[in-house]
Amino acid sequence: MTAKPVPEKNLQRQIGDYLVHAGMMTQQQLEVSLRQQKSIRETGRQALLAEIIVRNQFATQSQIALAARHLDGEADTTLFRQLLPPALCQLHGVFPIEIEGGVLHLKAARVLPPNASASLIAACAVRVSDLRITPTDIGEINRALAGVWRQEQSFDAVMTRLRSEEISGSLLKQALAAMLAEAIALRASDIHLDKLRDPGAWISYRIDGALKPTHLVPERIMAALFARIKNESGMDASDSRRAQDGRLALADAGAGVAFRVATQPIAGGETIAIRVLDPAAMIGLDALFPFQPAMSRLFRRVADVRGKAGGMVLISGPTGSGKTTTLYALAQNFSRDRINVITVEEPVEYVLPFARQIQLNQLLNEKSLDLERSVLRQDPDVLILGEIRDTDTMRAALKFAESGHLVLATVHARTAAQTVERVLSFCDGPARQEALFILANQLSVVVNQGLLPKL
Repeated sequence: MTAKPVPEKNLQRQIGDYLVHAGMMTQQQLEVSLRQQKSIRETGRQALLAEIIVRNQFATQSQIALAARHLDGEADTTLFRQLLPPALCQLHGVFPIEIEGGVLHLKAARVLPPNASASLIAACAVRVSDLRITPTDIGEINRALAGVWRQEQSFDAVMTRLRSEEISGSLLKQALAAMLAEAIALRASDIHLDKLRDPGAWISYRIDGALKPTHLVPERIMAALFARIKNESGMDASDSRRAQDGRLALADAGAGVAFRVATQPIAGGETIAIRVLDPAAMIGLDALFPFQPAMSRLFRRVADVRGKAGGMVLISGPTGSGKTTTLYALAQNFSRDRINVITVEEPVEYVLPFARQIQLNQLLNEKSLDLERSVLRQDPDVLILGEIRDTDTMRAALKFAESGHLVLATVHARTAAQTVERVLSFCDGPARQEALFILANQLSVVVNQGLLPKL
């Protein structure tokens, strides 16, 4: 007995319809995503609606999972049992949940053709007669498979081969993909690699704010890995005497996951810092303010931009306190398909679909007045400034707010009260009185935050 094919509406479009019905995204956003899906499929590539919705940040991964649980009518579980070969799961974009009554329950990212269903039934470690599909997106499947991938594909296994075999491009590519996949599986926010003399070449992961040296790598292998990372990131692999920046994206590392790469010469060698940028891991307002509906309602009112009435939202806290995460959680709620959202950052952390994002170093040679004029010519409705750290940026932010644009920015300050003092500290003399007047009329919300370790 073979599995009955499930219509695609049940797997993908039904999720989009549920998100619209539940008010988690708009009908226009669904139609935009459907047009993108159609455009991608016309090129001959696979296009999954749920993945496109998450990539556009019209809805979060948790909202997609909620829709899938509601449509399936069962409790969700991420428990992965090795009922199927991981390579086969990767090939068909599925992973097993459980077996009940001779039926294999799977999460799938696409409609399974009859031959794929038959091969999955035949390959199952337990005798089954049918399949039951729960819709999800390919990003969730990749993250689930990362934790149970075959041992020979792990980073340690690839490093063992590199120690015993001749270093080749294919092995280095496998090592890089395995390292990035391991970082995603461990929920690491950053990866640090140090190219130093033996025995000082370490790969370290930052997990929950703490840095942990994880892999000790021979110097010759680390040097080859450095060259591979630089080439993949668009850097000059032969230059180790100056700092370089780049971006990296590998399909094997997880759908939609990007990596920001920065190199820096250090005493005795060189170091690389890789920031893991997983848009599917970005939290929404409900997750940011659990059991605080008043805060969620407040931020949703702020994000409901209708016309150019001005306003300023400041998010403050110490370094590494999650200010950017809060900023993007709010930014996701703007109707970016309806209003013009422009970000000015140094550097651009996450790609925000349907927003115009400006890398601040492109404007370094411009004065504050030039910055105001060049951005205002783009007819913005909302301006997001990654961080206010100098007088010119602060003056520009105040002018933007005064001219009727909603401005969001982050500031380094210990408390909410000190946030206002920090803003005024960038201004002297008459400019301070002008800044105080603008703040009194335009400041909408000040959020001060910090992080606490989780048990």
